[in-house]
Amino acid sequence: MKKAKEEVLEDILFACRDSLRGRAALTDKRDMLLTLVFLKFISERYHDRRAEIEAEYADRPERLAVFINREQEYGRVGVFKLAPEYDWEQLKVVEPNRIAVALDDAASKLMEAQPRLRNALPSALFVNSGTEGNVIKQVMDEIDKISHKKFKEKDLIGRVYEYFLQAFAINANKEDGEFYTPHSIVELIATLIEPFDGTLYDPCCGSGGMFVQCSRFVEQQGGNALAVSTYGQESDPTTYRLAKMNLAVRGIEYHLGDRHASTFTDDMHKGMTFNYIMANPPFNLKKWYDSKLDNDVRWKGYGRPPESNANYAWILHMLSKLEPNNGRAGFLLANGALDDEDTIKIRENLIKGDKIEAIIVLPREMFYATDISVTLWILNENKRGGIQGSRKLRNRKGEILFVDLRSWSENIYEKKFVQLSSEQIARIHKIYTDWQSLPEAAEKYESPELYRSVRIDEIEANNWSLVPSRYIEFVDRADIDTISVFSSFRQDVKKLNQQLTDVASEISILNSTLNSILNSVSDAPFTEIGESIEVVTHQNVLNEDLPVMGLNKDKVFMPTAANLDGVKTTKYLIVGKDMFAFSGMQTGRDKCIRIAYNDSDTRFLISPAYTTFKVIGDAFLPEYLYLWFQRKESDRLGWFLSDSSVRSNLDWSRFISIKVPKPSIEVQRAIVDIYRCARKARSISEEAAQQLKSICPALMQHIIHP
Repeated sequence: MKKAKEEVLEDILFACRDSLRGRAALTDKRDMLLTLVFLKFISERYHDRRAEIEAEYADRPERLAVFINREQEYGRVGVFKLAPEYDWEQLKVVEPNRIAVALDDAASKLMEAQPRLRNALPSALFVNSGTEGNVIKQVMDEIDKISHKKFKEKDLIGRVYEYFLQAFAINANKEDGEFYTPHSIVELIATLIEPFDGTLYDPCCGSGGMFVQCSRFVEQQGGNALAVSTYGQESDPTTYRLAKMNLAVRGIEYHLGDRHASTFTDDMHKGMTFNYIMANPPFNLKKWYDSKLDNDVRWKGYGRPPESNANYAWILHMLSKLEPNNGRAGFLLANGALDDEDTIKIRENLIKGDKIEAIIVLPREMFYATDISVTLWILNENKRGGIQGSRKLRNRKGEILFVDLRSWSENIYEKKFVQLSSEQIARIHKIYTDWQSLPEAAEKYESPELYRSVRIDEIEANNWSLVPSRYIEFVDRADIDTISVFSSFRQDVKKLNQQLTDVASEISILNSTLNSILNSVSDAPFTEIGESIEVVTHQNVLNEDLPVMGLNKDKVFMPTAANLDGVKTTKYLIVGKDMFAFSGMQTGRDKCIRIAYNDSDTRFLISPAYTTFKVIGDAFLPEYLYLWFQRKESDRLGWFLSDSSVRSNLDWSRFISIKVPKPSIEVQRAIVDIYRCARKARSISEEAAQQLKSICPALMQHIIHP
């Protein structure tokens, strides 16, 4: 007899969605599925709890008759006591022609019987959706297959609920932030702020995922999730309902206020402070401001947040909600908040007030709806030191820990998304707790390209910027032994002298000056390039018929791939001889500084989205500067300095702060000659070109960042 195929949970969940395909509006389908899952799971929890009570009092029937119907026996373990009219076991046998009405009645009566579920379920959903009764029954039959008895999942409720929450994600565009915060990020936040008891608050709780994952984390660490009282608020009415359902179905005690409302204009927990805050606010929210917030007490001592962006309004709101003696907060913000120009004064006051404990930039592509990198902020109302749990903390006043995790992107989940492994989270936790605890960390605590403890005076010197790459050391790994380069270069020069008679004299000159070149480069001082370059904006105002070029990741100008039909080029920029073009918005996943240099007499046009500039003064030769930016280590430096907010963005102010070694003009000219020689040789012989290609980059690797 052929063995029956074992049912897979994902197949059942897909069948639920597929049954409603084309049957209702997207939001109705989402709400119907989540409501049915909710009714199924609270019923299963109810019957499991009922069986436990029956087993406990099996030999005392008189007590069983009392306790089996006592509401408290169910409520104390987070279970709803259900009446038959909203019990799944009764609902699933209702005839198709009556099922829509029965489900709507069940939702209404359940909310009436359980005050915590007020406004949690949609009203008249099934009747108003117009979905046929037999289709609803088909979906119910699929959902009925999902049971703890069949699927031995550690968090079956979570897996099913999150499947539908992600399948029908709401408010997941770039302005409104992320509907779903990945598990590893929540685990990281919880690991750092340790919310094992007391009160936990989320001012923009969405569907309650942060609470759910935190509760799971506490239990995994051996804590008691019931020891944490959960408070939250949500402004979107649909998401507010989903949060209540999501938390109730798992038995998590919650306080979300009696309605959906804006955290800024209608605080549901006014006057309360909390031990812990975990949040993933909407990134760069724009339409948040109301004139009645002009003199809000939350801004006192810091300054009013800009109306154009709510990032700092979220920070100040959460700060106002922290318990003043030992409150801790961990929340996510877009990277732009680290050094926004219009929030410098607020940031200065936060830093001077010692409210910020750690700034941790996360890898890109950790979110389901966007590939941006974001920052985890840790606020702490007590940096004075003392006992925390089993640890003795040192005084950390006047210090902030910066951590840059953008290179930790090797763990790919579901072929697309990055997640932090448990080992990586443990490492971050150790970095953080060692900084908090070890006395020697007060003097120097750093690891290049990963973390560094920074004092306030250094942050002030950087105009109150909180961008980690301003403070964490960048290590140029283009190390190469000078003697081996010299020896290799001599061998290649000898070959070229034999093969390329046309360039023999040039090679001989370069060979004789090699020692002085190497010594001069290694001893050269470093200078910011901003002191030696100047922006040039020559627009094509005369509408000259010049070719339009772009530049690629190889740092070479090439004909543009853009469609220019009907495009006026009067605002395009003219690139003449010895001019550079630069784009900070194109340093994407290939970690490449987008820059090119025109060393020909040919003029051409380039998009006004680029910045065009030239070298001024006598500090640098243009070709020497171009050679510097051809190095892979220069590309990596550019990526390191970028903010990764929407895509890796190396803005102009950061670009001109890059330091370049400044040997004498004679040495620069010799280096450029090597490059020119390589180009000339390349045109003569492919073999010589391959040899010289290894010479110039090897030499240029000695021009390293200090």
